[in-house]
Amino acid sequence: MIDRLDYHNGKLYTMGVGCMLVIHTSSKALNHHPIATYLVSGTANGRTFESLLDAGIAHQHHAILSLPSAYRQLSFEMGTVYYGFDDAIRYSYRLLGQDAEWKTLLQGNSINYSNLSSGTYTLECRSMNLSDAESNTSCQYVFRIEPAFYETWWFRLGLGLFGFALIVFLIRQRDKRKQNE
Repeated sequence: MIDRLDYHNGKLYTMGVGCMLVIHTSSKALNHHPIATYLVSGTANGRTFESLLDAGIAHQHHAILSLPSAYRQLSFEMGTVYYGFDDAIRYSYRLLGQDAEWKTLLQGNSINYSNLSSGTYTLECRSMNLSDAESNTSCQYVFRIEPAFYETWWFRLGLGLFGFALIVFLIRQRDKRKQNE
């Protein structure tokens, strides 16, 4: 069983229990097996997406998960189907609507976002093995964080109308006082 695979200075090192094999090569080994990346799980404020859907807190429409405005702390866990070395997989991701560029995880397979604003986001994930063979598919997960009531257009419109009515009322009150004097 091979426990580790390293490439350094034109040599491919494979290490297992009680043995080490060194392969001299002028380039990195090519990966002929496709790598598929997928999302293992997702949580919002520490609760799984499934539990939020089951409780009726969140809802899903056309494969887009809609979360209430209070759920802005999100975590995702990625996985890869790769018949090689699990420790040899690196993950990269970006959240469209938040991240301008791809970010690479140096360790692990978890992504955390905190205090996301309301809106629709698309999380894109991909993986890469030690020979820099990139996953042939990237996973995408679309979700929406609903706006809080004070972030909605109807609340802002109502607030503006209330402010306008208050100004009109105060002007009329002032005009009444001037007439009474």
